Amino acid sequence: MLKKLLLTVCIIATIAYPCIIYAGLKFELLQYVLPILVVVFALRFILSLKGKSQLKYFTLLSLLVACILCTCSFLFKRLELVLYYPVLVNTLFFAVFFRSLFEKQSIITRFAQLTFKGQALPAYVETYTRNVTKVWCVFFVLNGVIALVTIFLGIEIWTLYNGLISYILMGLLMAIEYATRVYVRHRHEH
Repeated sequence: MLKKLLLTVCIIATIAYPCIIYAGLKFELLQYVLPILVVVFALRFILSLKGKSQLKYFTLLSLLVACILCTCSFLFKRLELVLYYPVLVNTLFFAVFFRSLFEKQSIITRFAQLTFKGQALPAYVETYTRNVTKVWCVFFVLNGVIALVTIFLGIEIWTLYNGLISYILMGLLMAIEYATRVYVRHRHEH
């Protein structure tokens, strides 16, 4: 119970990262916020070690990057370093998804395989999920580039994009993909 509660708090803090950084900068509390974030990211890292997610190693690597950025930002008094976290996360996501395109099954295909519970995937599903993986690769590149540009446009724009707009765009892409998946399944199975 305590482990789940701690993990939930850590995940919320990770999602709220841009807002936490914004508040820390605006109220000149970042020197106090950064060590707390390091503890939160380190705790989530430890709690994620035994996970069995398809993205376990990505999660661990992104948390390690967050710890390093927050620690370096704190130690070297280079507060702008923490703004690169969304850029690095998008880069990591892109790397994982893109690399999977050169494997037998793309990462989205592996996710789809979980719903088929050991059964062979229909050929159209393999093709569809490989294409969805490509779409996500494009999304991560564009999202990462925009996240990088926002660093130079001011903390308000950085926070607005990385703390809200990018999540909305991700949700929109998921909704479009779901509607497309339903259409493709209907077309092939009826």
